[in-house]
Amino acid sequence: LLKKIQKDSLWIKDVTPILKRIKNGNITLNLANGLLDKMTTVSMVTFKTGTYENIINSGNLNIISNYDVREQIVDYQLLLSDAKFLDDYYFQYFNEFVLPLLMTNYNFINKKITYKKVIYSTKFQNIASGYYSLKKQQKDSYKALLKSGKKLLKLLKSFSNH
Repeated sequence: LLKKIQKDSLWIKDVTPILKRIKNGNITLNLANGLLDKMTTVSMVTFKTGTYENIINSGNLNIISNYDVREQIVDYQLLLSDAKFLDDYYFQYFNEFVLPLLMTNYNFINKKITYKKVIYSTKFQNIASGYYSLKKQQKDSYKALLKSGKKLLKLLKSFSNH
């Protein structure tokens, strides 16, 4: 998660000035090419949830006597579900909006836009800003999940020491 958060933070930092240029109407072809190049890769985290599902399905969550630990396990699982939902939505958005834009307006080999006027279109602007927004939401979701996971680990360690 930490690597993905760092990678997404860098992506957001690099893309923010480009989106500001798009908003102000002074995007250049080189910047648009760079933006689309950054949008060609989809990356998500693979989450393993079998342990939690086994605990819930077996009813064994109730045997954890420490309320804080039990609550943190549930909170972590909720954040994990949110992260998975965002990842699925991000992947769907990429397939339904970004990929068609790329396939019709971008040369992957040369890393260049094939029709310059597309960068001034509302469609291009909306797809780019939507993708950016989803990246930010993913990063924030991963950060919350990482924080919750660390809290759960700390609770489990203190609980096991008693």
